[in-house]
Parts: sequence; C-alpha cells; structure tokens
Amino acid sequence: MKRREFIKFSALTAALLALPSAMWAGQSVPEDKIVVLVELEGGNDGLNTVVPFSDPRYYELRGSLAVPKEEVLPLNETLGLHPKLAKLKEIWDEKELAIILGVGYPNPNRSHFRSIDIWTTASNSDQYLSTGWVGRLFTQHPVSGNFFSDSLTIGNDDTKPFEAAGMNNIVLNTPESFIKKAGDVPHIDKVSEDAMLAHVIETQNSLADAVEKMRSSMENPVPVDTEFPNSQLGKKLENITLLLKNGIKAPVFKVSIGSFDTHQNQAPTHERLLAELSDALSAFKEGLKEAGYWDKTVIMTYSEFGRRVAVNASNGTDHGTAAPHFMIGGKVKGGLYSTQPSLDDLDANGDLKYTIDYRSLYQTIIRKWWGIENSFLSGFAPVDCIG
Repeated sequence: MKRREFIKFSALTAALLALPSAMWAGQSVPEDKIVVLVELEGGNDGLNTVVPFSDPRYYELRGSLAVPKEEVLPLNETLGLHPKLAKLKEIWDEKELAIILGVGYPNPNRSHFRSIDIWTTASNSDQYLSTGWVGRLFTQHPVSGNFFSDSLTIGNDDTKPFEAAGMNNIVLNTPESFIKKAGDVPHIDKVSEDAMLAHVIETQNSLADAVEKMRSSMENPVPVDTEFPNSQLGKKLENITLLLKNGIKAPVFKVSIGSFDTHQNQAPTHERLLAELSDALSAFKEGLKEAGYWDKTVIMTYSEFGRRVAVNASNGTDHGTAAPHFMIGGKVKGGLYSTQPSLDDLDANGDLKYTIDYRSLYQTIIRKWWGIENSFLSGFAPVDCIG
C-alpha cells in the first residue's frame, strides 16, 4: 500500500475513533430499499425541462429557446414536459413519476464547484462541510453487512455524497473492469494492535473480499434481457441492473449524465441530453422490473443549479438557481409537488426564487423511503411523494 494511502486511511481512522458512540445509535438502513442518484452535471435548464407553456412571460424571456407550446407534453393546463422526455411522460402517465418544482436553497451560489459541494454535503450556502449527506447519515445509521458496499458509483465520477469516516464506497465502470483492476489486492492475515494500522488492514481486506464476491457473482452472470439504449447513461444503468440481478447491491448507487452547462447554442445539446435521460430511465424501469427491484428502488435526479430565465446573446442560458427534479419508482406517488416559481416575481438577479429546499428531497429519501426518523436533516420536511 502506498504511503499516501496509508496516511489517508489513518486520518479516516482517527476521525472515526473520535466519533461519540451515540452517533452510531438508531435505525439501520433497510436492506430492501435501494436509491439511485442521477446527477445532471453542469446545471440543467429546468424551464425547458418542465415548461410553463401557458405563461406568456416564458416565451417573452426565452425567445428562440422557448419550447413551442404545441410540442410540449402537457402535465396539466399550465406545465408540460419537453418533447424529448416522451418516455418519462409514459412513466408519469403510470403515476410513478413525481416532479418536485422549484428546488433550490437560500442565497444560491452560481459556481459549479461550490454549488455542487453545497448539494452533496447538504450544507447552507455559507457553510463548508467535509462529509457528504449520505455519508453522515450512514455514520449515524450503519449499513447492513449484507450489502456489497455502502455505496456504488458507476462511471468515473466523484463520491462526494458518500464521503465520511468509515464509509466503504466503491467506484467501477463495469464489473469486469473492477475485477481486472482490483483483482491483485491481497488479503492480509496479520493482526495489529495499532488502531490505525488495523484499520488499513481491515480496509484492504474489505476490498479483497469485495473483489472476490464480485468475481464469484459475475463468473457466470445471469444476463440482462432488457434492451438498454447505447448511450453512456444507458450503459451505466444497465450495469446497475446486471449487478442487482446477480446479487451485488448497495443501499445507494450513483450515476451521472452531462454536461448540461449550455451557455451556447443550447437547444441541440439539451434536447440530446434530455432524450438520453428519458430513454435510459425508461429502459431502467424495465430492467428493474426484470431484476425484481422496481418496487424496491427510488430514482432521484439532482443538479447544482438551474439556468437563467432569459436567453443569452449566444442562444444559450447562463448559471441560474431553482429547477425541478424527479423521483421515480414503483412506490413513488406520481404528480406535481411544491410550487412552480413565478416568472413575474424574480430575484434581484432576474433568477427564479426557489419554492422548496433541496434538503427536503433528501429527507424524502431518509424518512419516507428508508424510514429513518431521527436524521440530521430534521429541520426540513419531506415531500409526501412516496407511498
């Protein structure tokens, strides 16, 4: 093991040992309720995702970027989905898609790096935290040893939502690449009385065990019959389906799609990304049904911010504030939740005013889905969109 890795693990052990024992008390994360986080990297344009087609101000401010009213897929008499979200509209029609409107936070930050840090750590805009929201939750409410790991990130992506002392977070592109790259990790039989060294040994042994479990489960894998689109997101979600179908599960998975940072010539890029999102999630629904996990999974989207209300001079949109997000699953109560921000009541920068705090989405997962009542986000009310 490299010295810098030893230092990293030692620091984690010191932090772990410093935690009061009360932090470990409480309910555990249930074994039969999975969460899949889908990050829309770069800041998705919420106004062109859930379109306020009945509001003339939308067409005034959006100009050439506005989605024509006749092309919108109506959800009710005022709001509709972008036409490239046709597959998601089918899930909506089946009442398994909840759309939470106006998601944001007070004093929004428009920096990609800072705003996604706020989202992943569940912090206030003026607060800097080093641990992720899932990581802090799992520190208080440990994950069962029956899971493959505490989290599984598919693709070369960050694990910030899951970071905390003692977390077992695994990142992989495919099961095959994980076995190949980590397959030479040896199991250490040595026992040490030194707490930090013991933790390093435990960590390495956990990885070795994970590789062996993955190798055993995927040696002759049960294939996925569902046809997934040949897109990056489609392949990531197909790999989650393959893992679940072969007994490799974590309480939370993470994937990403992007970039939605559409400053210039937005329309073709945004249309392509929305179509990829919609088609991949539709296939994922069928894949989860095939694996027996549709009623055991909630899918949640998130992004660092929305886009500016007005189109810019480059026929794109700049960094904005509030935007809608999706929750999807067999136990999701479909419908519109929260309130659409008003285009006649913008903030001092001409941006949308948020109508629900993003941490209410996390509370929905924590309390409504995982059934954990005494979480660290107790100041935020969950959305009643999970049955």
